[in-house]
Amino acid sequence: MSRLVTAIINVKGTDDENWPESDEHVDNTQRFSLVLNEDQPASFFSLTPVRWGGECRVELDFRAQAARDGRVTVHGDGRLFEGTSEGTNDLDGTGSFEIVVVRNTAHNPAATNHQLNLRNDDEGGDHAEVYMSFTNTLVELD
Repeated sequence: MSRLVTAIINVKGTDDENWPESDEHVDNTQRFSLVLNEDQPASFFSLTPVRWGGECRVELDFRAQAARDGRVTVHGDGRLFEGTSEGTNDLDGTGSFEIVVVRNTAHNPAATNHQLNLRNDDEGGDHAEVYMSFTNTLVELD
């Protein structure tokens, strides 16, 4: 059976500035849909990098894998960069997660939600909260 996995990913980030400068913020939402089937049970996708404040960037990579019982496992890796530009290679925070997204049915219509917090572990106050919502529904392919 083929599965349609839909993801809504929201990144809320803060570029922490020293007083008297004001902190800079981002609120970015992206959506993905992918089909997993028995011929290709795993798929990879990435969030378009979220950039803000002239100094910060969040990158997220995901792997979704279907199980025979209809569940889907989603593994994600997140990275927070902060430096002298939004294109910096100065990696300051990382995080990973793995969740199981149960099959959505009439008896179980709820999405599976998860939050990943990325913090600047090097210079301090920059941070991003990543809110994710995944659904896993049966899809019939022609």
